[in-house]
Amino acid sequence: MTDINKLIEFQNTSFSNETKDTNIRVKMSTIQKEALKMMSIVRKTTISKLIWRILLA
Repeated sequence: MTDINKLIEFQNTSFSNETKDTNIRVKMSTIQKEALKMMSIVRKTTISKLIWRILLA
């Protein structure tokens, strides 16, 4: 009987660890998406600044 309880407990803990891992992965992917957005915005602004410098020069 105790072996079955231990097995159930082990399965529960491993399941909670898996959900934590997936939550962390989701957070990481959203952070990466935000970082990519920021990078693209920065790239666009720097490119437009360069174009303006070339046009005004």
